[in-house]
Amino acid sequence: MDCSGSVPPILVLPQFRQSPLTRTRLIFLTLILGGIGPLGALGVDTTLPALGIMGIAFNAEETISLSISAFFLGAAFSQLLIGPLADRFGRRPVLLLGLTLYALAAIASAFAPSLAVLVGIRFIHGLTSSTGQIIARAVARDLFDRDAVARLLSFTMVVSGSVPVLMPVIGGQLTQLIGWEAVFIFIAAYTIMMTLVCGIALPETLAEKDQNALRFMELLRAFLVIIRHRESRGYIICLVCSSAGFFAWIAGSSRVLIDIYGESITAYSLEFALVSAGGFMTALFVGFVVVRFGIDHLVGAGTVIASLAGVTMLTLLLTGLDNAVFLVASMATFRIGLGLLNPTATAGALSPFPHMAGRASSVLGFLQQGTGAIVVPAIGFYSAAGALPMIGTITVAGVAGLLSYMFLIRRGAAPAPPPF
Repeated sequence: MDCSGSVPPILVLPQFRQSPLTRTRLIFLTLILGGIGPLGALGVDTTLPALGIMGIAFNAEETISLSISAFFLGAAFSQLLIGPLADRFGRRPVLLLGLTLYALAAIASAFAPSLAVLVGIRFIHGLTSSTGQIIARAVARDLFDRDAVARLLSFTMVVSGSVPVLMPVIGGQLTQLIGWEAVFIFIAAYTIMMTLVCGIALPETLAEKDQNALRFMELLRAFLVIIRHRESRGYIICLVCSSAGFFAWIAGSSRVLIDIYGESITAYSLEFALVSAGGFMTALFVGFVVVRFGIDHLVGAGTVIASLAGVTMLTLLLTGLDNAVFLVASMATFRIGLGLLNPTATAGALSPFPHMAGRASSVLGFLQQGTGAIVVPAIGFYSAAGALPMIGTITVAGVAGLLSYMFLIRRGAAPAPPPF
């Protein structure tokens, strides 16, 4: 077979819908998976600049964060269903249905008459928000192994990383120019576009459907197998810790930067985008170097950077040297650590389970989103304490991730493979 224009050897697959996986097809696949992966970020990050105005509109300034909590709660529960559905019926039909329902929930959110109704709709919105991420992970695991999965996920995160970089800015501008309702209409429009793209261009990648995937005892067995698996446990804990830190930032950043440090909505949008850009650029770096250095070394580097950033952030706060510039710089550094950690630890957690990639992705997503459902309301509840709840959570999350790497991953790390 002519290898010109083909992908590097570690990414070569015998067949992809009856044709070779060339570099062009790989790029196209990366763009699609990167486009559907960040539905959760799209549904949250775009709305963050609008939260204050939404709180005023619903006369619920202190409780508007419940809409974010409901979204994360729905996302957590959906994780346990979408993966098994994808293993039972295939990646494509589950993805298309999930995207359609996600778009409808976004439209309904724009017309919610009260906070109670909005919270209920956002819970449904969250139930469908994990579809893209779970299917993207499962498709990657369908096609590749370990380091190659990390590489593909890293490149998809470069694409999906543009969402938390651009969406807060777009959300802030839409809120100021049109109103908070326009944010949800924009979310719906983006999702409809991706639904059409996936319906036309994304093939089915599941080789064999699992007829038992939806049986309760099978789900329970898969959950227990995954969380008890020694090789995956360290990666899972690292991912949960990183999620806790980032969800703390999502929950508290607008209040800290706008209400405490006096930043404008526009400035906050740009600062949030700057933090997200750290992960965006790091994901690109990981895609190029993961095969050379191996996932364990990059997970270790990520946990070290994240923990140091958290400790620095807390030290500045406790010494009275904290301000918006230092906070954003420290959090951008923390996000760089997550950029190294997330795709590589995800690949490490999923690699032992090629026979149930959808369910493994669901368990991983459930633990991450469940963390958000706990952290977000907790940060809101203690908001009267200023920046300390957010910064303290970020610091503890970073240090806990480092300890998990040191005691659960590093001891069993294999030497890095030679570069291809």
